[in-house]
Amino acid sequence: MIILGSSLLTFGQGPSSTSISATANAVIVKPIDITIAADIHFGSIAAGATEGTITLGVDGTLTYSGGTFPVDAGTETINASFEISGEPHGSVSFILPHEVVLIDLVSGQELIMNNLILDTGFITTLDKDGKLTANMGATLHIGAHQEAGSYSNTFEVMVSYE
Repeated sequence: MIILGSSLLTFGQGPSSTSISATANAVIVKPIDITIAADIHFGSIAAGATEGTITLGVDGTLTYSGGTFPVDAGTETINASFEISGEPHGSVSFILPHEVVLIDLVSGQELIMNNLILDTGFITTLDKDGKLTANMGATLHIGAHQEAGSYSNTFEVMVSYE
Protein backbone atom coordinates (compact mmCIF):
# COMPACT_ATOMS: atom_id res chain seq x y z
CA MET A 1 0.00 0.00 0.00
CA ILE A 2 1.31 3.46 -0.96
CA ILE A 3 0.19 6.61 0.77
CA LEU A 4 0.91 9.97 -0.85
CA GLY A 5 0.47 13.22 0.87
CA SER A 6 1.85 16.67 1.32
CA SER A 7 1.69 19.34 3.86
CA LEU A 8 2.33 23.06 3.69
CA LEU A 9 3.55 24.81 6.79
CA THR A 10 3.34 28.58 7.00
CA PHE A 11 4.24 30.71 9.92
CA GLY A 12 2.77 34.12 10.41
CA GLN A 13 0.86 36.17 7.93
CA GLY A 14 3.83 37.55 5.80
CA PRO A 15 5.37 36.31 2.56
CA SER A 16 7.47 33.17 2.58
CA SER A 17 10.60 35.04 1.27
CA THR A 18 12.16 38.50 1.42
CA SER A 19 15.09 40.33 -0.15
CA ILE A 20 17.47 43.19 0.53
CA SER A 21 19.77 45.18 -1.72
CA ALA A 22 23.49 44.77 -0.97
CA THR A 23 26.30 47.00 -2.24
CA ALA A 24 29.58 45.88 -3.79
CA ASN A 25 32.57 48.25 -3.59
CA ALA A 26 36.14 48.33 -4.85
CA VAL A 27 38.91 50.90 -4.56
CA ILE A 28 41.68 50.96 -7.14
CA VAL A 29 44.85 52.57 -5.77
CA LYS A 30 47.70 54.13 -7.71
CA PRO A 31 50.30 51.55 -8.66
CA ILE A 32 53.42 51.71 -6.53
CA ASP A 33 56.60 52.65 -8.36
CA ILE A 34 60.27 52.72 -7.36
CA THR A 35 63.15 54.35 -9.23
CA ILE A 36 66.84 54.61 -8.43
CA ALA A 37 67.94 58.15 -7.65
CA ALA A 38 71.51 57.01 -6.85
CA ASP A 39 73.47 53.76 -6.63
CA ILE A 40 75.57 53.05 -3.54
CA HIS A 41 79.30 53.72 -3.84
CA PHE A 42 81.81 53.25 -1.01
CA GLY A 43 84.53 55.34 -2.68
CA SER A 44 88.19 54.36 -3.12
CA ILE A 45 89.60 52.11 -0.43
CA ALA A 46 93.04 50.76 0.46
CA ALA A 47 93.09 47.27 1.95
CA GLY A 48 95.53 46.66 4.76
CA ALA A 49 97.16 43.58 6.26
CA THR A 50 94.05 42.71 8.26
CA GLU A 51 90.37 42.37 7.39
CA GLY A 52 88.22 45.43 7.82
CA THR A 53 84.86 47.02 7.16
CA ILE A 54 83.50 50.25 5.81
CA THR A 55 80.08 51.31 7.00
CA LEU A 56 78.23 53.90 4.95
CA GLY A 57 75.47 55.30 7.15
CA VAL A 58 72.09 56.38 5.81
CA ASP A 59 73.23 59.98 6.40
CA GLY A 60 76.38 59.52 4.29
CA THR A 61 78.85 59.16 7.15
CA LEU A 62 81.69 56.68 6.68
CA THR A 63 83.19 54.53 9.41
CA TYR A 64 86.34 52.51 8.75
CA SER A 65 87.47 49.65 10.98
CA GLY A 66 90.23 47.06 10.89
CA GLY A 67 92.56 47.13 7.92
CA THR A 68 90.68 49.53 5.64
CA PHE A 69 91.73 53.06 4.81
CA PRO A 70 90.13 55.77 2.64
CA VAL A 71 92.03 56.89 -0.43
CA ASP A 72 91.40 60.29 -2.00
CA ALA A 73 91.25 59.16 -5.62
CA GLY A 74 88.49 61.53 -6.69
CA THR A 75 85.85 58.87 -6.09
CA GLU A 76 82.85 60.14 -4.20
CA THR A 77 80.98 58.07 -1.63
CA ILE A 78 77.26 57.95 -2.32
CA ASN A 79 74.31 56.45 -0.48
CA ALA A 80 71.85 54.48 -2.54
CA SER A 81 68.67 56.50 -2.84
CA PHE A 82 65.26 55.37 -4.06
CA GLU A 83 62.22 57.42 -5.09
CA ILE A 84 58.87 55.79 -4.36
CA SER A 85 55.49 56.97 -5.58
CA GLY A 86 52.02 55.61 -5.03
CA GLU A 87 48.79 56.18 -3.12
CA PRO A 88 48.88 59.28 -0.87
CA HIS A 89 49.42 58.24 2.77
CA GLY A 90 49.82 54.63 1.62
CA SER A 91 51.68 52.30 3.95
CA VAL A 92 54.60 50.57 2.21
CA SER A 93 57.19 47.98 3.15
CA PHE A 94 60.66 47.33 1.75
CA ILE A 95 62.52 44.09 1.29
CA LEU A 96 66.30 44.29 0.91
CA PRO A 97 68.72 41.40 0.44
CA HIS A 98 70.53 39.95 3.44
CA GLU A 99 73.84 40.35 1.63
CA VAL A 100 75.19 41.25 -1.79
CA VAL A 101 78.33 39.75 -3.30
CA LEU A 102 80.34 42.37 -5.22
CA ILE A 103 82.65 40.85 -7.85
CA ASP A 104 85.71 42.18 -9.64
CA LEU A 105 85.16 40.96 -13.21
CA VAL A 106 88.91 40.92 -13.96
CA SER A 107 90.18 38.90 -10.98
CA GLY A 108 86.96 37.17 -9.92
CA GLN A 109 87.61 38.27 -6.33
CA GLU A 110 84.62 39.08 -4.11
CA LEU A 111 83.55 41.53 -1.42
CA ILE A 112 80.48 41.14 0.80
CA MET A 113 78.04 44.00 1.43
CA ASN A 114 75.51 43.41 4.22
CA ASN A 115 73.58 45.18 6.98
CA LEU A 116 71.55 47.10 4.39
CA ILE A 117 69.40 49.70 6.17
CA LEU A 118 67.04 52.50 5.17
CA ASP A 119 66.60 55.90 6.80
CA THR A 120 62.83 55.39 6.52
CA GLY A 121 62.84 52.00 8.23
CA PHE A 122 61.44 48.93 6.47
CA ILE A 123 57.77 49.89 6.94
CA THR A 124 56.77 53.50 6.38
CA THR A 125 54.09 55.78 4.93
CA LEU A 126 54.07 57.80 1.72
CA ASP A 127 53.43 61.55 2.10
CA LYS A 128 50.25 63.45 1.16
CA ASP A 129 51.38 63.48 -2.48
CA GLY A 130 52.16 59.75 -2.47
CA LYS A 131 55.95 60.32 -2.53
CA LEU A 132 58.90 59.09 -0.49
CA THR A 133 62.69 59.18 -0.75
CA ALA A 134 64.53 56.35 1.00
CA ASN A 135 68.30 56.50 1.54
CA MET A 136 70.19 53.26 2.06
CA GLY A 137 73.37 52.55 3.98
CA ALA A 138 75.33 49.30 4.28
CA THR A 139 78.55 47.67 5.47
CA LEU A 140 81.26 46.49 3.08
CA HIS A 141 83.67 43.76 4.21
CA ILE A 142 87.25 44.00 2.91
CA GLY A 143 89.64 41.05 3.14
CA ALA A 144 93.23 41.27 4.31
CA HIS A 145 95.38 42.29 1.33
CA GLN A 146 92.21 42.42 -0.81
CA GLU A 147 93.14 42.42 -4.46
CA ALA A 148 92.84 45.78 -6.23
CA GLY A 149 89.95 46.04 -8.65
CA SER A 150 86.56 47.51 -9.41
CA TYR A 151 83.96 45.48 -7.52
CA SER A 152 80.25 45.68 -8.32
CA ASN A 153 76.99 43.78 -8.67
CA THR A 154 73.28 44.49 -8.90
CA PHE A 155 70.71 43.72 -6.23
CA GLU A 156 66.95 43.87 -5.92
CA VAL A 157 65.04 46.34 -3.76
CA MET A 158 61.35 45.49 -3.43
CA VAL A 159 58.63 47.82 -2.18
CA SER A 160 54.98 46.92 -1.81
CA TYR A 161 51.83 48.21 -0.17
CA GLU A 162 51.51 47.03 3.42
